[in-house]
Amino acid sequence: MEETSKKPKLTHFMIFLCFSVFFIEVVFNFFFGKEGVAWLFYNFGFSSTALDNGMFWTPLTSIFLHASPEHLILNMIALYFFGRSIELSLGRKKFLLIFFGSALLGDLFIYSGSLLGIYPSDIPTVGASAGIFGLLGAAMLVRPFDLVFYPYLIPVPLVLVAILYVMYNIGGFIASVVSPEQAGISYLSHLGGFLGGIIFALREERSKRGLLIALVLVGILLSVPLAWKILELMETANYTQAVGSVL
Repeated sequence: MEETSKKPKLTHFMIFLCFSVFFIEVVFNFFFGKEGVAWLFYNFGFSSTALDNGMFWTPLTSIFLHASPEHLILNMIALYFFGRSIELSLGRKKFLLIFFGSALLGDLFIYSGSLLGIYPSDIPTVGASAGIFGLLGAAMLVRPFDLVFYPYLIPVPLVLVAILYVMYNIGGFIASVVSPEQAGISYLSHLGGFLGGIIFALREERSKRGLLIALVLVGILLSVPLAWKILELMETANYTQAVGSVL
């Protein structure tokens, strides 16, 4: 059994690596402009078109590219908190397994979404978000009551952050399907990565606590479509009542 880490050195290295790759993006932008950055994204970002064209390296390289400074900084703050929890509790090997496995599962969700026509096949996806969501999903079950300061700047239990994040991403995914012009965040890969982290943690923990948290989360997720449908019915009823009043 792997000895757990005393310091989150791997988490720090992954953050350093992402910042280093972003520096390369800045250099490309300086010398070649937006066209140079677009070339980086289309050749090293992930999309089903890229994979179909034999660009098999893109599931890995896309993890370390980021679309903007804000995208990078927010992801790295999240990586610090969630990655730290996993590295300190499960060790570096399992950190890597969860991070990269969840990132690949997120890409699989994107690829499947492209086949189903709910996600554009030629738009590259970049960022470490799916891997980070995997770490979040695992940390939610392994260390649910760890206090984190992200993203609310006040100490919040990790399990609560996970639940709020997942609800936000489900809502964002539904909105992006209903109004494709609002798309821009890869909600689908986030959900795939989160699922990967949960699967790993359930296998790792094999505890009633982890199963209970997972069941509560599933109940919340199932309630989102129901709440959405209720809101639609209420809007329809209000519209019918308003039309009846005018007539």
